[in-house]
Amino acid sequence: EEAAQGPLSCDVLVGSDLLYDPAVIPTLVEIFRGARKPRAAAEGAEVWLATAVRNEATLDAFEAAAAKAGLVVRDASKDGAESPVRFHHHLTLKRDKVRLHCITAPLR
Repeated sequence: EEAAQGPLSCDVLVGSDLLYDPAVIPTLVEIFRGARKPRAAAEGAEVWLATAVRNEATLDAFEAAAAKAGLVVRDASKDGAESPVRFHHHLTLKRDKVRLHCITAPLR
């Protein structure tokens, strides 16, 4: 429903644990593709997406759908590899199973 209401106006959009079901991928891609910066409507918002990878195929499907929609998906997971941050609240989740992506749209 959100995607049907029109584009989001924001500089940065942050999402976490959204890729748990392949059925949500088309809607997420549409929302991310339509997000625009308020003072520069031709410029897409920067989207940061943190994902606990449960199924590599779902992540692959998202990356393929985003690329097909013209989005640039950069894996930023290694950017903070030396960070002291640990996932103590989720004892079964290893750091290499958490991916951080920066998603941008080309100028319109």
